[in-house]
Amino acid sequence: MTFYNGIQELSVSDEAVKEFYQKGEISPEDLGIENIYPNEFVIGNTEFSYSKIIGKYNSKKNKIVSLKNEDASVFGVKAKDLRQKFALEVLLDKDIPFVTITSRQGCGKTLLALASAMEQVLEQTTYEKILIGKNTSPIDKWSYQGFTTGDTQEKLLTHFGNFTTTFENIQNIRGKKSKSGVEVLELLRSQNKLDVLDISSILGSSFINRIVIIDEAQSFDIHAIRSIITRIGENCKLILIGDIGQQTVSRLDPDKSGLYVAVEWLKELEESAHITLNDVHRSSFVDKASKLFDKKMFG
Repeated sequence: MTFYNGIQELSVSDEAVKEFYQKGEISPEDLGIENIYPNEFVIGNTEFSYSKIIGKYNSKKNKIVSLKNEDASVFGVKAKDLRQKFALEVLLDKDIPFVTITSRQGCGKTLLALASAMEQVLEQTTYEKILIGKNTSPIDKWSYQGFTTGDTQEKLLTHFGNFTTTFENIQNIRGKKSKSGVEVLELLRSQNKLDVLDISSILGSSFINRIVIIDEAQSFDIHAIRSIITRIGENCKLILIGDIGQQTVSRLDPDKSGLYVAVEWLKELEESAHITLNDVHRSSFVDKASKLFDKKMFG
């Protein structure tokens, strides 16, 4: 099973590198690239590690162009590797309303998505509000809320530890530790800058001026993902993040999950971008453990 990772890596000449950085762009044909998708990233290596092309394909111009946000800092968070730079490039691009990010655990998917959303809502005011959602159901009954107490929002929050932990991590990166992740989330809600989505009630909704983050998107089937995608209205950005290998939908192969088909089916659209992160930054143990699990489970 070959999965689109959003990147082409190839060998290029020193002359091509010089042309790219002099003009800020180069045609795929000049690099010997026959097929390339909109917003696909290109790494062109030479025999010298310091000389390479780092760019993104602009389908309207039919050019591989230089990155606009290569050294971006989003709410205090900076990329730790090249693929994270690619992720921030598309997360901050207002002309790309649909972004998917996949990786194994610990590569920074949720951190980058949430920090970029906070940057664009709280600092740049590109969007009015952040919406966060995830599959809160056991296995594949995605409308199930469980037997937790409280109203719908309180029930949903019991499942959102990944987001509240990420809020705390962002605070730590910024050198601010006064509030818990739940307190930050509640503060943003009280300021009308964030809402928690009840995915089971999403049908009939239309989101405008929102940046929407759906975590653990591999847990939704095709029908659910279609329902989520078709809610997106004017001046909105939808970010789906997940781990294709960490499939939690019962009786569903990874290549039949909603996240998988969203990446594969929509990769030809100029409004869509995808990046697969590789490097684990959580800890060296997590990096080694996840690689071993992947090898044993998937070969």
